[in-house]
Amino acid sequence: MECPGIDAEMPMKTSLLSSLLTAVVLGFVSLFAEEVATPRLPEVPYPDGYRSWRFISSVVLPPKPTAVNRHSDDANIVAPHGLIHNVYANEKALEGYRTGHFPEGAVLIADWFVLEPVGPELGQGQRKSVNVMVRDAHYTTTGGWGFEDFDQDSHTTRNVAQNAVKACFECHRRAKDHEYVFSALKN
Repeated sequence: MECPGIDAEMPMKTSLLSSLLTAVVLGFVSLFAEEVATPRLPEVPYPDGYRSWRFISSVVLPPKPTAVNRHSDDANIVAPHGLIHNVYANEKALEGYRTGHFPEGAVLIADWFVLEPVGPELGQGQRKSVNVMVRDAHYTTTGGWGFEDFDQDSHTTRNVAQNAVKACFECHRRAKDHEYVFSALKN
């Protein structure tokens, strides 16, 4: 029997609306809970004055020969394909090199430059980027290191940001036995 003024589909509409509201509320709660559970990591700061820190080493990644000159002499190598980076360390990082354990606050820099022809030689050209590694226990997914890559001469343009696992750490994993550091202190 139907009652006048009452929609027969009303209980179903109410149930559907209730389910939809519950899903929306649960969605917001889960987003909020995820945000609280995974706090944003601190940004790796630009290392002002790092060129006055201890120089550790330089590494040259040779230019790749072009298909045309692959078997010719080195004077025909296309230089812009090559890179050089200079590694610098702050005092805490020096302690890490000496003891084998890098303490909180250790900072390592790889200052990358393009190799350019200078007469018959290759020389340091324009800066490509400044890579920074900061020892900080907040970075649990990257072995206790924060990573950043500052673009060219910029102190603010970041190439890595929250993508450190893919952009940096996957490679640095190979140096796990040396606390994820590739370079070594030379006498």
